[in-house]
Amino acid sequence: MEREGLMRNGRAADNSFGKSGKASFLGGGGKFALNYRLGAGNDLFAGMSAESNAPLARNSFIAPRMQNNFVDNLTNEEVFGGELGWKFRFGPVSGIVKGYYTRFNNGVEQTAFYNDAEERFTYLTMTGVDREHYGVEASINWQVTSKLSFNLMGTYGEAKYVNNPLAQLAYEGMDAATIQDLNIWANPVTGANMPLRVIAEGMRVSGTPLTAVSLAANYNTNGWFFELALNYYDRVYVGFSQYNRLSNVLASYTPNGVDVNGNDTYLPTKQELETNGGILFDDKGNYVKAYSPEQEKFDGGFMLDASIGKFIRLKKGKSISINLSLQNITNNRNLRTGGYEQNRGDYYNTGEKRAYVFSKNSKYYYANAINGFLNIGFKF
Repeated sequence: MEREGLMRNGRAADNSFGKSGKASFLGGGGKFALNYRLGAGNDLFAGMSAESNAPLARNSFIAPRMQNNFVDNLTNEEVFGGELGWKFRFGPVSGIVKGYYTRFNNGVEQTAFYNDAEERFTYLTMTGVDREHYGVEASINWQVTSKLSFNLMGTYGEAKYVNNPLAQLAYEGMDAATIQDLNIWANPVTGANMPLRVIAEGMRVSGTPLTAVSLAANYNTNGWFFELALNYYDRVYVGFSQYNRLSNVLASYTPNGVDVNGNDTYLPTKQELETNGGILFDDKGNYVKAYSPEQEKFDGGFMLDASIGKFIRLKKGKSISINLSLQNITNNRNLRTGGYEQNRGDYYNTGEKRAYVFSKNSKYYYANAINGFLNIGFKF
């Protein structure tokens, strides 16, 4: 991959115009699947996969819209996965139950935002990101009659970060040498320089419910189609702020004593560390453990949807289809579907505290209120 800047940007005058030079990556992958038929509509299946993927171009430059500098430590992302499941049929009841596991290693993620304290745009890239996604999915269909059926679907899973990836921080207008100095922090005991990291271990991936259940009833007769679905969503997490979890932003703690077993003790309690975050070192400056500030989890909620449709056959193969769909019939306005912690600071650059505390007020997305659409189609 290569970036070519077609104009010189005053905010990066030395590295915005011209070509960046090339970065090359070789990737590939494969998948193995096995299916064993038990007979009578029952199958066992298993699969494994492995991939090596180049980083995305939009995450590979420190500020891709403005300058040509590549992010440090770029490498392929390795993805390993597996699944094990059972397809079954017992008379009018059929379904599938599946367990899955996927591991992502050496990923690259990037965010950009306006930094109030610096009064300029900030770019933050995480490299060496490791994540685990695993869980169980199931779907059961009961065909009561040729016209009436019920379908139950559900999933319960986890999708979380399992390490504290390297961080590369850059402020708009900085030169390459200054950026390198910005991405180290001092050991609180020895004073030695350590690479900057985002304390992300244990944080959940945002933007999707990790628990979801749907129960639907379907009825059709004489070209009419009716569906009523009750959906439940839970365990949706807000997107965490990488900037507020940088190792040089969180507080560092050294032992304040020992317990009766000779183990180091620290001033903040474990509960306080799990809520506010912090990094523990022993009295020799060795890393002990890092805690990321608590990630907000939204309350679960229900949503009721319905649809009605009609299929009309005409002469010479022509037809008309009419469908009316309504979502969120109960008008649940409190169902949060996602959001993110804000990176903006709680203080002005003068040190004066803001009236609005950004760090305690995340940006939220909500499910639409009651809504619907009418679709009419003519086939000829």
